[in-house]
Amino acid sequence: VNIGVDITRNTVINGFTIKLAKGGYNAGIYSLGTPTISNNRILGHEEADTGPLCWYQMGIVFYNSTSTPSALVQYNIIDPKWSSTTDNITYGIYIQDSEPEINLNYMISGGSGVTGSYTYGIYIIGEY
Repeated sequence: VNIGVDITRNTVINGFTIKLAKGGYNAGIYSLGTPTISNNRILGHEEADTGPLCWYQMGIVFYNSTSTPSALVQYNIIDPKWSSTTDNITYGIYIQDSEPEINLNYMISGGSGVTGSYTYGIYIIGEY
């Protein structure tokens, strides 16, 4: 789901199951705007990907979403699954230069048993 910069909290994504694709750089929801995201299941793919193209799996991405009021993320189940090969990274919620309000979500982190791979529930980078 791609959310444009003009989307505000009045736009609601509610009650969906969103599954990430295999490979490359994937996000269930990628937002430049400030929507309300509630009561959803955001899930990574079910099986481990042993190929070299499963580098970043992200449940929700907020990138440069600085409008007021901020995005609202609540009552979701977020499970990006696991890092299955070397140099893979999974994020439940990835926030860069944004200020979403995050309340009462259920985050599942599968972890990693592989050297050089990481799993984050919420990852914040940049100015906020």
